[in-house]
Amino acid sequence: QGLIMAENVAHTILPSQRALVKSIAEGRDASESKALSDRAKRVSIHNNYFTFPVILLMVSNHFSALYSNRLSWLLLIVVIAAGALIRHIMNIRFNWTPWKPALAVTGVGGLLLIYGVILLGNSSVQIGRGPPKTLRPSTATITAVSFAEVRHVVDRRCGVCHSSNPVDLSFGAAPAGVAFDTPEQIMARQSRILERAVVTRTMPPANKTRITEEERAILGAWAQAR
Repeated sequence: QGLIMAENVAHTILPSQRALVKSIAEGRDASESKALSDRAKRVSIHNNYFTFPVILLMVSNHFSALYSNRLSWLLLIVVIAAGALIRHIMNIRFNWTPWKPALAVTGVGGLLLIYGVILLGNSSVQIGRGPPKTLRPSTATITAVSFAEVRHVVDRRCGVCHSSNPVDLSFGAAPAGVAFDTPEQIMARQSRILERAVVTRTMPPANKTRITEEERAILGAWAQAR
């Protein structure tokens, strides 16, 4: 959507504006100027409807419940539709008296839909996809996990970034203030490790350090046993 907005500006709005200014300066027929103005206005309105969806999608990477959900594609549709509808209500508010309650209903309804889809995606219900999937690796075969095993996994798969002296400098030192340099730091982040590496599986990002299912299971067994 952001790319579409940029293309609209670069290839329609700005060229139309320059052509309009040139047309007026040269004293051309008014109908030509109106055609240029109408074209720029049309794509500008398109960009206007993209505004809220783009903002929501830009901040969505801070909420793993959105992008790691099994139904993330449906969440994307809901976010785009709700954002565009809210923008539409704001566009017509000057000529439509009940715009405030409509805006409130749309906002609350959109949030409820997002929440409902997140719950559905996190449930074991599968729609036409065969046996249900689980969100975390099975720890049934792991009866005991030592902290040494956990530390080994964290050092190899997490400490690459989450360290005061990271090997991978893509996100800077200790992204989000999280470092796993000492046992105390690892222990303090037990619940977060469980949530991000095992439940939502959003860490490592795009599995860039290639953590295995067995290693996720080790972290899960340790975090849940404490």
